[in-house]
Amino acid sequence: MVYNVVIKTIVDSIIMFMLFVMLLPVEIKFKNKSFYVNAGKKYQQTAAAVFFVSGICFFTVTMGFPSYLYSLRKEPSTFYEENYIDPNDVEIAFPEKRET
Repeated sequence: MVYNVVIKTIVDSIIMFMLFVMLLPVEIKFKNKSFYVNAGKKYQQTAAAVFFVSGICFFTVTMGFPSYLYSLRKEPSTFYEENYIDPNDVEIAFPEKRET
C-alpha cells in the first residue's frame, strides 16, 4: 500500500514538473543550431493559474473533503444508541475451571 502511494506521488510529481518546465523559456541546441522556445507571458500566467487551481482540487480530494461534506448531510447514525451496553450494568462471570 505504501509502495503504491509513493509511486503514484512520484509519477504525479514528475508529470506536473514536466508540464511546468514545458512552459518555461528554454534554449535548445541541436547540431550547432540553437532554438529558443518561449511560451509567452500570457500562457505562463494561465498555466500558473491552472496549476494552482489543480493543486487546490487535488488537495481537497486527497484529504477527503467531498466525502466529509457528504457525511454532514446524512442522517446521524443511531447505531450506538441501539447497541450500547453500559459496562456498569453487566456482570461478567468466569468459569471456575478453564476449558481446554
